[in-house]
Amino acid sequence: MRRFIPTTLALGATLAFATSAAAQPAGPWSGAYVGAFAGDAFGQSSVTNVVACNIFGLLCFSNGVQAASAAFIGQVGSGAASASAFTGGGFAGVNWQNGLAVYGFEADVGSLPLHLAVAGTADSENVGLNNGGSPSVFTISAGASTDWMATARARFGFLPAPGLLLYGTAGIAATELTVANSFSENFQTGITESSSHSEFRTALVIGAGAEWALAPHWRLRAEYLHADFGALSTTGLTMYQGSPSNAITSTASLTADVVRVGVAYGF
Repeated sequence: MRRFIPTTLALGATLAFATSAAAQPAGPWSGAYVGAFAGDAFGQSSVTNVVACNIFGLLCFSNGVQAASAAFIGQVGSGAASASAFTGGGFAGVNWQNGLAVYGFEADVGSLPLHLAVAGTADSENVGLNNGGSPSVFTISAGASTDWMATARARFGFLPAPGLLLYGTAGIAATELTVANSFSENFQTGITESSSHSEFRTALVIGAGAEWALAPHWRLRAEYLHADFGALSTTGLTMYQGSPSNAITSTASLTADVVRVGVAYGF
């Protein structure tokens, strides 16, 4: 639950600000509101792997002649990954209207179950790793994932018609980004590795949307948001018969694009 504390504080601050602001609204779009949304989230990730060569490692010899095999392992598990998922959640905010201009602040929190990975299987290029004359086979995977996203944003828009608001939005997005990897090779009793690293991340979020007034208190909206949370790395140590071998460092990024619809109730 600790990860949701910043989100709760942001929502609470927005609601408190909305309650105390603009005692006499300047127009029908002014005032506080709450709502819910649902839609699709699309994620993109760039994944890279680096296998460290050392004198204790089995994946590449200490004299360097097999360093190319370590580079090959990294290449098999590297590349671009994409995924999509359903997203849903709630939002709260406040608007002020000045003529045809509408501006305000909004905070939201919702699910973002994006899991993006690159995986591959290949024969080892290290001639020292074989099973009865046949090359050993390895599998490597790495990627990024997250389960939620929260934002706190300013909104600026105009009214081309009394019941239609077109707006742009920008602010801060937050999530918990996790990068994980795994490696296995069937040389004799097996070589294995797995690791993961999680970090609370913030990023600039930008977007645009349209909102329609359906009734005095009810509004329908369509919205697009984009956030780039950067890249994160994790490092694990391969193990062979209980002894450490080569370290594998995997780096993966996360970019999220969200398209969603929502309904709001204005007070």
